[in-house]
Amino acid sequence: MPSGRSDAAAGDSVRLLDAEELTELNAAGDELGQSNVEQAGGPGDAADERAAQAAVPTALKRWQTAAYCTAFVALGLNGGMLGPTLLMLARNCGVDQSEIASVFAPRGIAFTIGCFVSGKLYERYPAHPIVAAALLLMALLNAAVPFVSLWPLLVLHAAIGFAASALEVGCNALVYAVWQLEANAYMQFLHFCFGLGAALSPFVVGAVILLAPTQWQLAVCYVSNALLLAAAAVVPACVSSPALYEADEGPGDAAAAQRLRMMRYLMVGATAVFLAVYVGAESSYGAWVFAYVVEAVGLPEAEAAYIVSAFWFALTVGRLMAVPIALRVSSRRVLLCDIGGCLCAVLLLLAADVLGFLSRPVVWIGSVMAGGFMASVFATAYSYPAEAAIRLSPRECSVLAVATALGDIAAPSLLGVVFGFVSARLFPFFILALVLSFALAFIVLDRTLAKLSLHLKRLAADTDHDVALTL
Repeated sequence: MPSGRSDAAAGDSVRLLDAEELTELNAAGDELGQSNVEQAGGPGDAADERAAQAAVPTALKRWQTAAYCTAFVALGLNGGMLGPTLLMLARNCGVDQSEIASVFAPRGIAFTIGCFVSGKLYERYPAHPIVAAALLLMALLNAAVPFVSLWPLLVLHAAIGFAASALEVGCNALVYAVWQLEANAYMQFLHFCFGLGAALSPFVVGAVILLAPTQWQLAVCYVSNALLLAAAAVVPACVSSPALYEADEGPGDAAAAQRLRMMRYLMVGATAVFLAVYVGAESSYGAWVFAYVVEAVGLPEAEAAYIVSAFWFALTVGRLMAVPIALRVSSRRVLLCDIGGCLCAVLLLLAADVLGFLSRPVVWIGSVMAGGFMASVFATAYSYPAEAAIRLSPRECSVLAVATALGDIAAPSLLGVVFGFVSARLFPFFILALVLSFALAFIVLDRTLAKLSLHLKRLAADTDHDVALTL
């Protein structure tokens, strides 16, 4: 993973550290975090906090980042395991497909609730033990999945969703804490790791189906997944946590503090709406483009499946390509390019449909374009405030995680209603409406960030003190 720094410690991080060196780095990180608390007297001065985190050795930062990326690979593997094993779970529980589909609801609800709870946990306790505990809990729950009936299975999946929320909120907030103004490239790689895990999961299931006896396939899938989750917990358990503290309460003038706080609420709200609508567009496209291609375009199901794969492949490759781009291009320009590319992809499908020349090449090109330009939107929007020197607290990250979960549930469900009661031909219109909606949310976010950053810089100049309000 590339770094924007060129200090001497960067050279040391190229080689693998032995246990003694890693212990020394952990001790140094703990000492710096503790000194930050002592100097600030609790929720500390923002400038002291950034200076303390900047003094952490680059080698330790990379070990910390490796812990989060490993956790996200495991999170992707866990999320991608359910779909390919759904029929096996139905047979194992003795139910049909409609009944086994009920596992999605408690999982999603528990994830949403967990996002609120985990944000508060990260503010009160060291972060890495929480990450390790979430991975170990998910490992134990996955190991139990093949051996229960339907109702205990619903409880297990609710608990898995709750644990997954701790990883979603924590790893995003921790990348912020470790890299601060340089967070964008590392955030891109973090979400690439999730996509990598989700892409690998079907291959793991396929290999098990080919190699394992039928009666043992479900157990081998979930026990293997449990072992991978437990292994992923080793890295965060062995590396010290970065500081995740509340920022100060801002200027002494109550009116000025209230004004800045309201601007910050607007910034978090605009980011939440942007991410919710974007995730809704991504999930809706991935979930329903197959049906659109078959019903509206008239292509065979086999080719429609390949088009869906092309969309997700472009999304995954695009996330990896976004890492070097994020080191050289500002988040604002990347988001503008992404939004423009998404609009072009959807308008291509829409124009071809309306004008009556919707064909195989148009669908292929539009789907690959949509996946490629959507790839970096989520991580870039998440790290956009960092480029304006505005930090997100764990509680704010939990708000964003809840918004994305709601978008992921609501938009594909609504599009399913459109398909069932109106027509599959409305698919490009629906996606266009979502793209225009998150483009509008970006305009609000961009203007709010500019104003908020300007106010904070003026306050810092007036008071010789960095101000970073949090919810």
